[in-house]
Amino acid sequence: MTKRISAVVLALLMCLLTLAFSVTSFSAAENLKLNGKVNAKVGDKVTYEFCVSDVPEKTEDIQMQVAYDSQYLKVDPDKVEYLDGGSSVYNTDLENEVLFNSANGVQGWDMKEKTMILSLTFEVLQGGSTDITYYVQCFDYQSNSQNVDTLQFTTDFLVNGKTAEKNVVPKVNEKGEGGTFINFENGKGTKNGGDTPIGRQYSGKSNNDQTVNNNGEAVDNNASVATDANGNTVVNTTAYQATTESTAMRTNSSGQNVTDSNGKEVSYTDSDNFWRNLGIMGIVALIVIVIVIKVIVDKKKSKKEE
Repeated sequence: MTKRISAVVLALLMCLLTLAFSVTSFSAAENLKLNGKVNAKVGDKVTYEFCVSDVPEKTEDIQMQVAYDSQYLKVDPDKVEYLDGGSSVYNTDLENEVLFNSANGVQGWDMKEKTMILSLTFEVLQGGSTDITYYVQCFDYQSNSQNVDTLQFTTDFLVNGKTAEKNVVPKVNEKGEGGTFINFENGKGTKNGGDTPIGRQYSGKSNNDQTVNNNGEAVDNNASVATDANGNTVVNTTAYQATTESTAMRTNSSGQNVTDSNGKEVSYTDSDNFWRNLGIMGIVALIVIVIVIKVIVDKKKSKKEE
């Protein structure tokens, strides 16, 4: 009898262990670890809020990319929020990334205190581990249209509308490229402690690369340069001058493409600049025609007087 009871108890224990293992495995398959910080389950809504603070003066524009893995996350195009004021455009239709562009050249933005730049909400599709990353291509001061060099980027994460993590240093997309803004690993700027620059252009140097030190000063080009004469860290800033910004921002007139985080070219049509330049050319041509006609008329008048 005792042996029979022991066998029954042992069988029950094995069933419980099997059930516990199954539940644990199922739970692990349903859980998603995001940016190494946030835990979410399949079906949850995760909000990624990209913020900035500690900017000493007003800014006028920002152009950036947010990259994610569509195997794990699905962006909700109806739940995109961004900073107030100015003119903003975004694109959520691209695979694995969202493009964002905003300008406020007239009033500018005060970003001394924490300011939300872009908020995206994703649905969790499957468990595992993945990251949401960013890459800023353009971020300028209003006073001189130069790159913002003193700042702190942070991100807040919400799960189903409830705060999960706050003031997390955001991860920079290692494949990001385009523009002249330097993205540092610690989310700071070139003049307030930016450490390691992140992006495709920093994976290697060439003899034609421009380099700058920690003070943003240019130093001699050299493929092997790591520090300048003063011992300052040298940063590779290969120029990607073909960045075309939104029609409300400073743009070039070539209509050249911006590369996305996957190395694909994304066209930003610069129609405003095209028509502006065409108008200038038309005005110049009209002035020339008027001058030519006046010269001809004056010559005819002088001949008649003779």
